[in-house]
Amino acid sequence: MNETGRTREMAAGGSNFIIENEVFQLYIAHACINILKMIFVAYYTVFKRFANMTFSTKEDYEGFAATMEKDDVKKKLAECDPEVERVRSCHRNDLENIPAFLVVGLLYALTNPGVDAVSLHFRVFTLCRIIHTVSYLLPLPQPSRFLGFSVGTLSMVSMAIQTLLMGKL
Repeated sequence: MNETGRTREMAAGGSNFIIENEVFQLYIAHACINILKMIFVAYYTVFKRFANMTFSTKEDYEGFAATMEKDDVKKKLAECDPEVERVRSCHRNDLENIPAFLVVGLLYALTNPGVDAVSLHFRVFTLCRIIHTVSYLLPLPQPSRFLGFSVGTLSMVSMAIQTLLMGKL
């Protein structure tokens, strides 16, 4: 078999491996759930901005709140809406944690861990991100948000340590 044939065979086998591998199926599912949750929070921020007529730029006010007087626009630009800021803070937290999970989760999956271990880590992280978001947006009393954040982060740290131990230092 020539070099091109081997390359095609490896490429075909590699893509089947990923599609048929339970660990990668779990990674793909949990990555997509977390990304969709993060997108939801981004659009919920937009919803809150429109619901409260609180925008971040002058041109947004001019385009979407054309009935407001110029003095009202200046006043609104200077103040922060607590509901919008709550959702933005939740989204910022997603932006700090979900990309890290995407990287650490993929590296962890590449170490060929057991399906049960992967399932536990990914499910804990995903469930904790959902708990964190719900407790932020409703809001629920502490320590619900703290636990959602902390336990999810511990799951990620566990994956990172196990991945690091598999490598050569």
